[in-house]
Amino acid sequence: MKKTVNFFKTNYDNNEIKAFTKLVRNGNFSMGKATINFEKAIAKKLNIKDENVALVSNCTTALHLSMIVAGVKKKHDVLCSSLTFVADANCVKYVGAKPKFIDITSDLNWNMSVSDIEKKITKNTKAIIMTHYAGYPCEIDKIKKIAKQNKLILIEDACHTIFSKFKNKYLGTYGDLGVFSLYGNKNITTGEGGIVIGKKEYIKKIKILRNHAIDKSMLERNLSKTPTYQIHELGYNYRMDDIRSTIGMEQLKKIDHLNNLRRKLALNYKKLINKELPEIKIPFTNFIGDKFSYHLFPILLPDNLKRDNLIEFLNSRGIQTSIHYKPIHRLKFYKRHNFKLKNLDKISKFILSLPIYPDLSFLDQNYVIKAIKEYLKYKI
Repeated sequence: MKKTVNFFKTNYDNNEIKAFTKLVRNGNFSMGKATINFEKAIAKKLNIKDENVALVSNCTTALHLSMIVAGVKKKHDVLCSSLTFVADANCVKYVGAKPKFIDITSDLNWNMSVSDIEKKITKNTKAIIMTHYAGYPCEIDKIKKIAKQNKLILIEDACHTIFSKFKNKYLGTYGDLGVFSLYGNKNITTGEGGIVIGKKEYIKKIKILRNHAIDKSMLERNLSKTPTYQIHELGYNYRMDDIRSTIGMEQLKKIDHLNNLRRKLALNYKKLINKELPEIKIPFTNFIGDKFSYHLFPILLPDNLKRDNLIEFLNSRGIQTSIHYKPIHRLKFYKRHNFKLKNLDKISKFILSLPIYPDLSFLDQNYVIKAIKEYLKYKI
């Protein structure tokens, strides 16, 4: 039987099942006490106040609400990476603003280029979305300084860096707003789900907007002697529910352990590739000294290799891979004639993500590397 190495597997156990079963028996599935408790647990983990955390239905809605409370409007543009999921750019367009795509720093640092950020700031620039690719931090101090000097809102896309630190501070807490994803392939998951953290006034408004802009939640109305409400503005159905919050509480308890397992796997990949596949580059190799989340393990293939052929070969061996990402500025919806990002355009066709998840074994990693080596032996 052919061996199978999945690109990703969700880590869950009986604790999630027991918690979900208890919730079902209690009978309250919508946003309620479990969601409030999950928000409090997240705040405690991040060393911030409860009032600075809001749970929403997914990270796209987290970004959309961040745009709204940050005051991003039609006349504005927002600087964002092109090497990220398309939601970053989509949410800018949701509010009628214009995404301005930033190049990567180099072929070994795929985070946003500080120099390109500086070049693309205009009088219309309102905000920067600072995305930490694959779990490795951007040049945070420099980007924060640029944002402050130009009076820009800094929104931190920390989807790949959940509950990992840089300089003893959790990533996602450096910006005016920070967003996390709890999607099915993230380091911890509730299937769908998002987290927004930020200043008290931002989060207070987000908690209203996520619930159709109703000024009192269902729980607040149930506890009130006068269970009425009012709506003063346009709102959205962007709520998190207690089903996912209950699962999230159990996932949160083991995040440090899961991130540590990923770290061991990433270090093993680096060791194997350096020994067996010297023609392959590993980005962020100079990022040392911090415990990153290692959400992805990306590699850079030789430029004389056809990536699609390698993907097909690995798939024939039962190995799943992925691409993170096709640059947003190259997607048909966003593509503009003659628009180029020099560094990203140079490497984008040679980016490949290898399987990485807590239950991946060293034996499976060896199998993956041997398969790539087998392919390269005949194709280079």
